Amino acid sequence: MYQATEEMIKNRRENIILLLCKDIGGNVSRIKGYKDALFNAGVPFKEENIIEISYSSPKDNIDDELESKINTLLNKPSAPNALLSTTDTLSLKVLHILNKLKVKIPDDMNLIGFSNTPFANSLNPSLTTITQPTQLMAEKSVELLLQMLKKKNKKNYFEFETFFLDCSIEHRKSTSSL
Repeated sequence: MYQATEEMIKNRRENIILLLCKDIGGNVSRIKGYKDALFNAGVPFKEENIIEISYSSPKDNIDDELESKINTLLNKPSAPNALLSTTDTLSLKVLHILNKLKVKIPDDMNLIGFSNTPFANSLNPSLTTITQPTQLMAEKSVELLLQMLKKKNKKNYFEFETFFLDCSIEHRKSTSSL
């Protein structure tokens, strides 16, 4: 989220919505990345720009709640001009809602999704996304699992480590500079 927020700021988009799923892990670090990027760029943080949506299943009908929250923010005197979504599925819903509200992407609102799902390039406009190194994540997971299995009969075999892997931004047409 730090990279995505930083990208929006480089595009002169400083009133940025962060859209999160309440039911998906990792939100604490995503919010921290968002806040850190704003702070480092000297952009004021606005609590109301963090939207959390209950989203246990992709089949949940969250469209009305999401549309209401986005519409409320867009009708404020200083409307947001960028949105970061923590899943591409939510990004798809956001694209639909913004289109319905006659918000032009990327002119009025920049949008960055997360995970670079196969449909991201097929949307109109195509969705700029954060790409995770999924192959490297899988390899590291298997490596750690094998290490744990070797140590399972030893005392203190559960040693937790945090690994940070580089993500990248897949630039497409849902972002542009003002």
